[in-house]
Order: sequence, then C-alpha cells, then structure tokens
Amino acid sequence: SDLVSDNGIGISKEYVPYIFDAFTRERSSSESGIIGTGLGLRIVKSFVDLMNGDISVKSEPGKGTCFTVEISCRKIPEEELQQQMEEQPENVSLAGRRLLLAEDNGLNAEIAMTILQDADAEVELAADGKIAVDKLQDVPAGYYDAILMDIQMPNMNGYQTCLKLRETSNVPILFLTAKGLDSDKTLGFSSGADDYLAKPFSYSELTARVKALLRRYQVYKGKKEEILLDTEKDLSIDGLTLRYAQQNAEVNGKEVELTDIEFNILSTLMKNPKQIFSAEQLYEKAWNEPYYYSANNTIMVHIRNLRKKIEKDPANPVYIKTIWGKGYRFE
Repeated sequence: SDLVSDNGIGISKEYVPYIFDAFTRERSSSESGIIGTGLGLRIVKSFVDLMNGDISVKSEPGKGTCFTVEISCRKIPEEELQQQMEEQPENVSLAGRRLLLAEDNGLNAEIAMTILQDADAEVELAADGKIAVDKLQDVPAGYYDAILMDIQMPNMNGYQTCLKLRETSNVPILFLTAKGLDSDKTLGFSSGADDYLAKPFSYSELTARVKALLRRYQVYKGKKEEILLDTEKDLSIDGLTLRYAQQNAEVNGKEVELTDIEFNILSTLMKNPKQIFSAEQLYEKAWNEPYYYSANNTIMVHIRNLRKKIEKDPANPVYIKTIWGKGYRFE
C-alpha cells in the first residue's frame, strides 16, 4: 500500500462520501480561490479500480488529509522472472551499422546524419534516388544494414528508388518524409518500404525506429535461421512452395523473391491453411512487435504485393483469400 498525506485545509466528514464522484467539489473555485473541475480524484480512483485496488481517505478539517492506495501484486517466482527477461526484445545498437541516407535537402540530411552519427552509426549520403541506386549496386549484398530515404527527391523520387532497389535487394528501407497521409504511407509500402517516419521527428523517434527495423531483419531473422537449420522444411501447396533456406518462394517452378515481411506473412498463412488471421495477428507475427491501429493498411498493402508475386490473377486470388470483416486465410 502507498500513503499520500498533507497538512492542508482538510475535508469535512459530510463531503468524504462524495470525494471520488466526478465534477464534485466541496468548495467552488470562487469560494476556495483554486481553479479545478472536480475530476482529478475520480480519475485516480478509475486507475486504481482498473488494477483491482482500493483507495480510501481519512481527513480532518484544519489538520489535513491522508489517502491510502492498496493494490495486490503477485510475487513472480525467480524461474518465471528469468523466462520473462529472456523473452524481452534484443537490445540493438546502432554502433558500427552502415546506413545509407538518400536525402536531397542539405539541412534535413545534416539533422538525420547528426542524430545517427551521435548513436555511432556509419552514415553515407546520397543526394538523390539515382545516386542511392548506384551506391547499392557498387557494393556487395549486405553491405548496408538499412537505407533511410526521402520521397521528394530529384532525378528519381523515393517511390521509384524503392521499386528499383527491390528488383535486386531486400535491404531494410525506412522512408523519412513530410508526406504523412495514410495514402502516402500506403504508396510507400506498396513500393517496397518496410517502415515510415514522418517529419519532423525527434532524436529518440529516429533512433528507435531504425533499431526496430534492424531488430526485425537481423536479430529475429538470425534466431529464426538457427531454428530453420534443424526444424523447418519447405512447404508446398498446390504449386506454391515456400523455401525456408532460401527465404523465397517458387510458383509452378518459377523462383519468386520475397521481402522478409512478405515471407513471414506467407509462412504464417501456409503453416495454418484454412485458418483466418486478423490484420493484428499477422502484423504481430510478421513484425515481432505490438500492433498499432494504422498498421491495418500496412498488412493490406503487403498482402496485395504478395498476391502480385504468387497469384496468376491477383484480382481473383487462389491462395490468399480475404475474409471480409475478419482477415485473411490461405486456401
């Protein structure tokens, strides 16, 4: 239990039963000279109730008031605590990570580079999309850990650049842009981006988003590949084969490249044919992080991209069906 007390004006015995009611005060603002709506204690009690706790008050006019909050807490056994610690997301550092920043605005580039270099990342700058494509083509696969990209660039905009990069690379791509509408995000994901961060952003927002991107692609993927060596076998259903060692697919013998997110979504669906997965369930399985409301559009775009790659007629899919109002399932 916790106690909070003061030696203020106190509360009368007659008013105590009403102290947690909404919009009630013993003395009005004009009487007490203190501005308020009478909601504060009601909100406190709501939080305590949500935690199945209890809050009580003792008060004496002219001497003060004491609030007592009691909340039952379960003592976690040492074994369970250790398991929870092991299941926590890996702590990813940006130190030594090679990042390619495609940004034509000098000031925006300087801000992003300063933030990332302060986190000890190695950042290269490309002044437009064409330069970014050329840089990626000049280095071996896996050279860059991630690409951060503006959308409004000369010569080749972010959408065009992303589509071009996706022809040969699955490198993680994060859009950094002032175009923050849902339609802009949908177009970004459609072109092959993995995540989206709207400008202006803070130091913590940018570093956290890049770390999350790296965690999905490298830490979780690394753990998955360790398991695959012993346990995962290729899945084949009606001419579609999901190849775990190669992290791609085959459709009637033709090889199809998939992004990591597309592979995770397809793997989840193919392992559970006929089972309906909501957008929330697919997001959490594919991204290994909690679902957020606007992620529904993200899943929709990735499903659309998957259908373009594996379906003969994406408008009339055979493999991945939409179950309206519920989600998706693999037939």
